[in-house]
Amino acid sequence: MPVAVVEAHQSRKIGPDWREYVYIVTGTDDEVSAQNAAAAKRVPYITIPNPNRKLPSDPFMIALRQRVTAQQEIDGSDTDKHTWRATMRYEADEEPQAADPLNYSISITTNTANVKVALEQTKRLASGESDPGDFGNWIGVVRNGAGFDVQGVDCIFPQATLEIERRYSLGSWNSKVKQIIGKVGMVNSGSFEGFGEEEVLFAGARVSKGREYVTANYQFLISPTENVDIPGIGSVSKKGWRYIWVYSRLDDARGIGTKPVAAYVARVYKKTSLAGVL
Repeated sequence: MPVAVVEAHQSRKIGPDWREYVYIVTGTDDEVSAQNAAAAKRVPYITIPNPNRKLPSDPFMIALRQRVTAQQEIDGSDTDKHTWRATMRYEADEEPQAADPLNYSISITTNTANVKVALEQTKRLASGESDPGDFGNWIGVVRNGAGFDVQGVDCIFPQATLEIERRYSLGSWNSKVKQIIGKVGMVNSGSFEGFGEEEVLFAGARVSKGREYVTANYQFLISPTENVDIPGIGSVSKKGWRYIWVYSRLDDARGIGTKPVAAYVARVYKKTSLAGVL
């Protein structure tokens, strides 16, 4: 007798993050054969609106994965030994998979650095008792014995971080991980996600492994190309993550700090195509 599979009448059930279908399987007395026959009706997964979505970063859709169980319909007759009631249930993974496997975000924070030279001094007032003189663009000059110290001031500077999340099958991740490790600490050789050459530094990734997928959250640090004003020298153009260093000498006989004499722009990071990371 050939095996036949028919969906049971009005048997479908729907939950917030699951779906259930019931099939009647006839023509076999083997449980595994009944399960396989019902499983042939399945699709690998179905997607539904995410019922637990609370944040904008949460996926709009989640995938429900399928599993099949079969129970024999027995009332004592030989005929019923060949009839099975198979339940096909689609449930959310422990770690729901987004319909779109790519998430993108940029966070902008700040770093603090001590600045000893002002772009300009906009005002100078003396008490009348004694005028200590012109200290140029130095900030926070204090006397130290016969000389002077420059204390400076702590200033904040922006730091932008680009994060891109990608999900991979276990097989594709195993072939990709060594390539990714080799690109950590390199900058982009061409345009990448809207940023120019050498403006994006690959800082690594956080990786979590699920039953079927690997989720990788990549971090990229951003340093835009800009003009940097160096007192006494002028505006210096710096591309992306290139490094500016300044050769200086004592400012004057009083020993107030140092005076910039020359500025240099150095490339310190290797370049690579970051498009191959994702």
